[in-house]
Amino acid sequence: MRVIYLIGLMILGLSPFAPSVVRATDFSVSSVHAAGFYTGADADLRNWGRMASETKLSQEAAYQSGPTIYGPNRPNIYGDVMARDNNDASGFAWLKTVRQTVTITDSQGQALDSQRFGNLGYMESPQATNEIDWLSVGTEVYNFLGQFADLPSVPDLTKFKTTTPSGIFPGSNSISAQYNDPSDNSGPTAKAVNFRYQPDFTHPDIWTVSISNHAEQWYCNQSFCASTAQWSYGGDTSYSFPYVYESDANSGNDASNVIAGAFGVGFASYNGILQGADDQDWYQFQANSGQAVTISMTPPTGANFDMKLYDPSGNYFSGSFNAQGQPESISFNAPVSGLWRLQVYLVSGFGTYTFSVNNPDFTIQANPTTLSLPAGVMGTSTITVTSMSGFSGSVSLSVSPPPPTVGYGGPAFSVTLLPGTQASTTLYVYTDYTTPQQTFTATVTATSGSLSHQANVVVTVGPHPPPPSYVPAAVFNGVGSQITVCVGSSVSVGITLSASTGLQGSVSVEVRKDIVVYSDQTLTTLSKTVILSSGNNAINMGSFQANDLTGGNWGDVRQYFIKVSWAGQLIYDPTDPNSREWVQTTYCSSGGGGGSVPQGTLITMANGNNVPVQNLRVGDEMLGYDTTLSRFTVSKVTSIAIVSTSNMLIINTESGTPFRADANPHQTLWVRRTDGSVLWLPVTKLLPGDSLFTPNGWSKVTRVEFAPAGTHVMFDIVATEPYFASGYLDPIYKM
Repeated sequence: MRVIYLIGLMILGLSPFAPSVVRATDFSVSSVHAAGFYTGADADLRNWGRMASETKLSQEAAYQSGPTIYGPNRPNIYGDVMARDNNDASGFAWLKTVRQTVTITDSQGQALDSQRFGNLGYMESPQATNEIDWLSVGTEVYNFLGQFADLPSVPDLTKFKTTTPSGIFPGSNSISAQYNDPSDNSGPTAKAVNFRYQPDFTHPDIWTVSISNHAEQWYCNQSFCASTAQWSYGGDTSYSFPYVYESDANSGNDASNVIAGAFGVGFASYNGILQGADDQDWYQFQANSGQAVTISMTPPTGANFDMKLYDPSGNYFSGSFNAQGQPESISFNAPVSGLWRLQVYLVSGFGTYTFSVNNPDFTIQANPTTLSLPAGVMGTSTITVTSMSGFSGSVSLSVSPPPPTVGYGGPAFSVTLLPGTQASTTLYVYTDYTTPQQTFTATVTATSGSLSHQANVVVTVGPHPPPPSYVPAAVFNGVGSQITVCVGSSVSVGITLSASTGLQGSVSVEVRKDIVVYSDQTLTTLSKTVILSSGNNAINMGSFQANDLTGGNWGDVRQYFIKVSWAGQLIYDPTDPNSREWVQTTYCSSGGGGGSVPQGTLITMANGNNVPVQNLRVGDEMLGYDTTLSRFTVSKVTSIAIVSTSNMLIINTESGTPFRADANPHQTLWVRRTDGSVLWLPVTKLLPGDSLFTPNGWSKVTRVEFAPAGTHVMFDIVATEPYFASGYLDPIYKM
């Protein structure tokens, strides 16, 4: 259906009049705007001529209310301006110039660039009689001039000269169509310019189309028309109308204003416009039973727009009715599946609003998504989980199984998100020195209820770097390279490896025994997988029992020394007895077990609970910490012994909880010295300023003191990994 639009009347220099009946029914039309030609040089202000203009839209708009047209982008607009002179008998007059200029601005006053005016057309009427539609555009102007300005019903075509119209002139912020008569002393007495243009709006908005018209009449006295003495009289008129370009939810037009025509949208964000007669927009979206949906809408500044939600049966379900300038929101779990309808409506104000229909969700991303690692080198990727569309809750994380000789550390088992937040954790990829060259994918899966997303990290393993070198001398019991220990006691072994780069691999220490000369007898082999940093790395290899003496007296000795291998490759093999690191054993007097914690000490369990040491049982699982890999683990109790001692140290730290232990050099703690070195240090060597390791990080020692003299009941614990006593990291056994 074609719709006729009437733009509000504005007349310059004339009294109001009723517009004539529109016969071009396939066009929208403005009312006729007119003005006369006057000059202040005439005492009687005579009317030397008339001009008039109107504008029509050839493309159907959505609808119109008052002076405002609502429609899609790129409407074809036809404008025209017609003028005539009064041909005063005392002289000779003709039309020199007839021009129409169009400027289009948005709601912020920004002009549309003339380069965005398309489908440009120019025609003179009534000269170009073959252009039927264009002539129809000018019909009403012609009728007006004939009715109100005494224009002959048939123009005097004998006075028309062959002309060279200027045509169309784009400026930076406007565009014009102009007729210009080239003669100096004669020309047409009536002329119409028809102008076609099609604006390509940059964005949906309330645009103002402003039309200004100018006609110029030249006049000369008949007695000297051949001379250059001529006069010019001009007339101007202008008018404008709003054009609301709507593309609600990217529809290309106005969303429906009735529920039956609701425009379909998905789970995404959109824009819309409400203004004047366009006071409501209807949308519809599919939601399934049980699905969580959040609808948010932000009105323009100073406006009050509200929302109502209707179920698939058309019944009101929920709404949001906040005050002026406040955003609106509706969140619900759909009780039934179907098309749900949303009404956004105007309470006050006008302008562009934004709204979104979202299913609360989350995303997961890895950074970086690719790792290139030499064999034995560790790589990391940050895993970030981000709340989307108001999602909140716990998200569980898991990693696909690694290939052989590759391990993963992290990410955290779960993260908790609040709406609009994100949480990050780290995926550690540990390759071994023996890992073959290959490419594989580590897939991190994030799950919350029925929602599940994945992020991939592609890992390429290349050749391994050179092996580390052994740095003499080994350290036994944290004291020195050549010591004497009691038979039956546990002897700890510490070595130092120097690496050119960070890498992971298996290191093994073969403990050998002999009597005076080099022996191939192996007592035990201590092995572990370690991560080395560039430079020197102190490694606690564990311990062995010096219990192979079958008899003897005080001072009888046996000697032990070590060989070191990396990833199965021998890197230290002493053949000179004088250069070996060794330990010798001897029978000692009984008593003084040492390396113990007193009754009542709280042990941190794997489940986070604290249990008094006297309540521990073999097989219990404690919170452990691998000092080589720098990660928490589970430490299982393998044996418990009860001893007594007469000396006890009390170590106070900034964390507030004191640590009590046997004042024995075999009792060690994981310590960071003031020089930054980290090692298992005998409690008897602790100094204020050193730091002890806790589940929450390092805690500085403030004071070390002896407990009052007396007998103290102690508990010796042997475990699979270092554990936490009174919140401080203890070794797996006394050293």
